[in-house]
Parts: sequence; structure tokens; C-alpha cells
Amino acid sequence: MKKLFITLIIFFITGFFLWNTLPWTLSKYLSNNFDLPVSVKRLSITPFSLTLHEFSIDNLLPAKTKKAFVARSIAIHTTIPKLRGNPLTVNSIELKDIDIYVELYDKSGQKNNWKDILQSGLHNESPSSRSYIIEKITLDQIRITLIDSEGKITRIPGINHLEFLNLSNKSGFPIEKLEKAILYTIMKSVYQSAGLQNLLDSLNPFRLAPQLFQIPFLGKNSPTSTQTHPPIK
Repeated sequence: MKKLFITLIIFFITGFFLWNTLPWTLSKYLSNNFDLPVSVKRLSITPFSLTLHEFSIDNLLPAKTKKAFVARSIAIHTTIPKLRGNPLTVNSIELKDIDIYVELYDKSGQKNNWKDILQSGLHNESPSSRSYIIEKITLDQIRITLIDSEGKITRIPGINHLEFLNLSNKSGFPIEKLEKAILYTIMKSVYQSAGLQNLLDSLNPFRLAPQLFQIPFLGKNSPTSTQTHPPIK
């Protein structure tokens, strides 16, 4: 009985330790994948979803602003069989309560933090033949902060909702560049929705598949815009 009691104590202590190190482990894994400093404070796991709480991406030098992207939660809805399947399938990714920081390094804005973020680490990624599909990505309550080359801070009117349907390797998103491809798609839409079209050219050096630059973005630019992006074919 004593041995069983000690075994149970060791089991629970080990389980508690592993559970508390999961956010750190995931942060390190995502940092390697993004080739950027990524942080996740807490995780929630169910049989059908994984939620990342207080997700953030740090800026690279020479940015003076620490954070580039903060989402209070990112919920990924899928199952283990779907992740193991071919194609790998994710039902939806829901990002909520988001802060995006755009820092300009020159007056034209062609040198900026997001250009550096999207270009970082692309040369390190090797091709993969695995197929996947993300059926839907939604972003709710997006706030945008613009910092110009002289340090002036401007709060851009926010975006209530963005939605993207059917992202896959067949539509020009190679899986080895998936994280950057999602960021590219989000930032292109944010720039258009927030009236920052002059910054779109700075995203072009992203050098993904040519189909990426033909993705349709619909809807009016509005402080309270709700935009749904049709399936990408």
C-alpha cells in the first residue's frame, strides 16, 4: 500500500510538472517554426480543441517595440485522427482580441517590422510533400498600432472580424511555410482593411508561391468592417 501511495504521488508530481512545462515547450517549438521569439502563457486542451492563451510574437531588431502580434486566445479545432490523416485537416482556427503593432523604419514605410518578420527564416525550410487543409480561420476584435520612423504612435481604427476559408497546399500555401503564409494573409488583409495600402508593397518580397498574390480580398475598408474571404481556389 505504501508503494502504491508513493507511486501515485510521483505520478501526480510528474504530471503536474509536465503540464506546467507544456506552454514553455510549445513556445520553443513555435519559435523554431516561425524563426521568431514566440510566447504562449497557458494551454487549454479538450478532445476536440487546443487553445493557446496569451499568444505573442516578439519583434526583431531594429524594432523598438517589443511585441509585433498579441492574441488573447487562439483556439484550434480538430482531432488527433484528422491531424494524422492525409490531408491533415483543421476544422477552424479562431483568434480573438488581437493587437498588431506595425513599426516603420523609414518615411516610405517600405522598411518595417512585418517585412522583416515575414522574411525571417525562409531559407531554412525544406520542402514537404504532405497535404493539409484549414477549413476556416477567423480573427475577432483586431486593434492596430502604427509607430512611424520618428516614434509617433497612431491608433488605427480597429477591425471587428476577418474570415478566411479553405487554406491549403493546393491553393499555394506550402506546409513548410504555413505559419508565415497565415501571417502574410492576415497582414495583407489588415493593411487593406485599415487603409494602409501603401505598405502592401513591403510584403511582396515574401516569395511564396505565386498564387498567394492572387488571393481575393473583398469588402470595404471600415473601422468596424466584417469581411469574409471566399474559398481560395
